[in-house]
Amino acid sequence: MFTVFNEKNTKLFSSIKENASVIADNVLLLNWKVYPDKINYESFCIFVNNLQQWLAPTAYRLSLGLNLLQNESDPKFSSVVDAFEHNIDDESGERDIDRSHAKLFIDSCETTSQVLYGKSLQLSNSQLTIETINLHKQSTSLFNSNTYRMLGASVAQETHALPQLENLYAGLCKVRDKFNDNEWFKATEFYDIHLDGTEARHAEDLNKTIWEIIDNEEKMNEFKQGSQEFFVLLNNYWNKLNIAVSAQCV
Repeated sequence: MFTVFNEKNTKLFSSIKENASVIADNVLLLNWKVYPDKINYESFCIFVNNLQQWLAPTAYRLSLGLNLLQNESDPKFSSVVDAFEHNIDDESGERDIDRSHAKLFIDSCETTSQVLYGKSLQLSNSQLTIETINLHKQSTSLFNSNTYRMLGASVAQETHALPQLENLYAGLCKVRDKFNDNEWFKATEFYDIHLDGTEARHAEDLNKTIWEIIDNEEKMNEFKQGSQEFFVLLNNYWNKLNIAVSAQCV
């Protein structure tokens, strides 16, 4: 029985990774990856504001999931708890707000805005799309639902993170010549931290720890539902954001 579920779980994780890559290779991120200079200042501010609304609450979502895990009595959950705690520590900058990944991201974007447009970021609630607001609301709900649905959403989140960040970084590299060395350090520190293997490890840590506890069809179905719901939210988010950014580029 265990061997059968192990094979199913391996296929499921592979499928999630494939879906995550497809969603990360969305029109908006691919346009940024290839033509970052085509995005004007107004579009960049919309882009950044909606991105930070998605990226900044990562540690918060994980903390909700951690609460669910800590309420489980089965000792099999201990390794999953460790993986979540490690991820939260990474995202929070080891509890240093100035080193939190959310702060480093917005610092990177501020430097990029200054270099590319000669202006500070101007961010307001009016720039947020309905789908961005919905992504935040519904993803928070998923991470606060039941343990197995939450784990599905968590794996979807972590497997999507790496290809998403790789596309963002690739676009930045296209305009490297506009930055001096100090500016480039400030603009890329967020990416250096994630792309040194840290982000890949987050997904792999989950892959190494969760499958022992997803050991029957009911749990697997809850897990699948969580990952599928999360991917639908992400897909809608990127599609709507592309429309909002593109509208400012004409």
